[in-house]
Amino acid sequence: MNLLFTRNDVHKGCLKTTCDAEVRNISWITLFLTDFYHGAQGDLSEYEVTRTVFDEFSKACVKEQSKIYACLEFPFESDYKTCVDELRTSGKVFLTGRDIAARKGKLWGLIKSGAKSRSILVSEAKWQDISHWYRSYEDWTVTCYKFLNSDTPLSDWVQDLLTVRNRGLDVEFLARVDKILVNHFEHGIEVVGLDLSPDPFEDVARILSRKLNLSLDIQDSPKNRSH
Repeated sequence: MNLLFTRNDVHKGCLKTTCDAEVRNISWITLFLTDFYHGAQGDLSEYEVTRTVFDEFSKACVKEQSKIYACLEFPFESDYKTCVDELRTSGKVFLTGRDIAARKGKLWGLIKSGAKSRSILVSEAKWQDISHWYRSYEDWTVTCYKFLNSDTPLSDWVQDLLTVRNRGLDVEFLARVDKILVNHFEHGIEVVGLDLSPDPFEDVARILSRKLNLSLDIQDSPKNRSH
């Protein structure tokens, strides 16, 4: 396994855009794991390496005062039930796909465009929750967990999460929500925002390279590679 850090790498798979994906002030910063064929170094499993990468990258994305809103997808019913039980115990505000569908009204058009019954939307999570969800479940290996990171509370966080889930991003949306964090299955993790500095994330990539004994390839963009 190796690490690939890209300072500006436009992806059109897990996140949709309603504007030109290459708008200059939209930052797409990624850290991917490559060469899975050769496995992880040392005693760590591939999943343990991936979870460590997700932990450190997401920590760099989240400010102490950040408001985090989560859109979680659960292909595996057992993990979905466990997460619902944990959220109920925690007292966090959350909605399941069925809860949202029951509302219909102004959100119904968004529901019809793709929200699934085993989706969970969570209000004002913490970084520790992000780490827990990646470490406790395995659904992210076959889907994408998506997180909105905002400096201020989002007044309509449900619709904002459904926009990320179903409709797509534009410059105005990114200006309001600050940053979006999303994993690309088990392959890597990405942060998207306006005029983001790649430096804190590149620092994380270098630290992880040393910590996990993985080689690191750094690219300015997919077409401009440096080492």
